[in-house]
Amino acid sequence: MPVFTQHEVISIGKDKSGRQLPDDVWVLQSGQLYGVFDGATSPTGARIDGMSSGRFAAMQCAAAAHRYALTTAQNAYVSADLLQAMSVALAAALQAHGSQPGGAATTAALALDAGDSLHFLLVGDSGVRINGHEVVQVHKSVDEIYTAVRVALIRQAHARMAEAGVSPSALDLDALEFKTRHQVFTGLEDTSAVLPAVTQQLQRKLAADALAMLPDLLRLGIRGGQLPFMNRTDHSLGYAVLNGQTVQGPDLLMFSRPRAEVRSLEFFTDGFMTPGAQASVASWEAAWQQVEAQDPHKTGVWPNIKCSTQGEHWDDRTLLIARD
Repeated sequence: MPVFTQHEVISIGKDKSGRQLPDDVWVLQSGQLYGVFDGATSPTGARIDGMSSGRFAAMQCAAAAHRYALTTAQNAYVSADLLQAMSVALAAALQAHGSQPGGAATTAALALDAGDSLHFLLVGDSGVRINGHEVVQVHKSVDEIYTAVRVALIRQAHARMAEAGVSPSALDLDALEFKTRHQVFTGLEDTSAVLPAVTQQLQRKLAADALAMLPDLLRLGIRGGQLPFMNRTDHSLGYAVLNGQTVQGPDLLMFSRPRAEVRSLEFFTDGFMTPGAQASVASWEAAWQQVEAQDPHKTGVWPNIKCSTQGEHWDDRTLLIARD
């Protein structure tokens, strides 16, 4: 059976000092299992077993994926069985640590090598690029909403500075960023200043049921507005996530490819906004640097729910490459 002979991995946390571990985790069992996990940032800052709840979820699911790959015959690999194994393991780990299912969550982008076939499993917005050109990644609509809110708030603040003739320093911009993050996270007491801009921006991107909820979602913020849509299939804002409960949603993908047709796999978390030109860590890092240079505040061509500050990158980023 063919085996990918070359591997590259990079995992960089958002904390520039390196003192805080990222919520991202990667897995690699050559010839069996490849992929990445991106633990979800807790809305309450919860920690489990001495680590962030997002990293806890990612670590538990990664360990379960390793166990599945090691204890299952390769010709019996099934993506749905791997998903179930990770869900059960995370639910049990949460219960053992006194947490309820749903109290910690992670995305996943994985491939099982069954010899003749590669079986892919994607949960959430982590992705994979196959053969250097086919990108499979699904972004959730609720992130688009809160990104639009942040962008509107930042742009309005910059406009006020310009009108006042203020040239802000890096410290001022960091303070504005953290203030805006807090507003987006906790919700806006007065939504009238940004609701028209957000609605106009998202009018053609969101379904009617999502547009109808914009006033409430702005008022509730990420803390109160996002979590209710985990693993829901009855609303356009529903999204899939591994959290110890039933995983379902439009961003749960399972598919297979003939192994003989695949020359390279690149698994990545959403800290990378655009792929590299080539299947190499150096190329992806160059693309990441270009994004930073093109849109440092993440309000223009690369809008995001956060931007980098003096102490943090905008997000953790992890990349695992396997190629012939």
